[in-house]
Amino acid sequence: MEKKPNKIFKDLTQAFNTGVSYMMPAVVVGGIFLAAALATGEATDAGMVVTNPFFQNLLKIGEAGFAMMIPILSGYIAYSLAGKPGLIPGMITGFIANNPVGANNVSTGFLGAMLVGILAGYFARWMKTWNVNNTIRTIMPILIIPMLTTFVVSMAYMYVLAAPLGSLMAWLMNLLSSLE
Repeated sequence: MEKKPNKIFKDLTQAFNTGVSYMMPAVVVGGIFLAAALATGEATDAGMVVTNPFFQNLLKIGEAGFAMMIPILSGYIAYSLAGKPGLIPGMITGFIANNPVGANNVSTGFLGAMLVGILAGYFARWMKTWNVNNTIRTIMPILIIPMLTTFVVSMAYMYVLAAPLGSLMAWLMNLLSSLE
């Protein structure tokens, strides 16, 4: 009989692998479009500036790919743990984790997205076990589970997790910049 911690480790390993495998095309496509656009830019003190309208559009496509990669990571981590009811809550909470929120404008990037993906996945998985009547059961996976999961995990992130994770991320950034 398999021990519970080993099962959780396997679940998380599979979830991270799923999230990364679905995220990679966004990284690759976004990176190629960004590189193509920036290759035509002019170097300035503020960085590369793309002036050609066509290549500005390519730059926007590349930026969109990069902007979507973290919500995709989080969404597919949750999807791996809970199936379809976890996908959208994972993506929405991953988007929130990757964009500044709260009084201190905290953004926790990959670390926050991975954490909220896990929380959304396990919370949605738990909700799938609820014993509800047949009328409610039909709307659970498309309405109730995604809405409640998104709400609970978003609130937990914004009010409990964002500040400590933001502090951890700031500490890590300072540590890494001090190694230069």
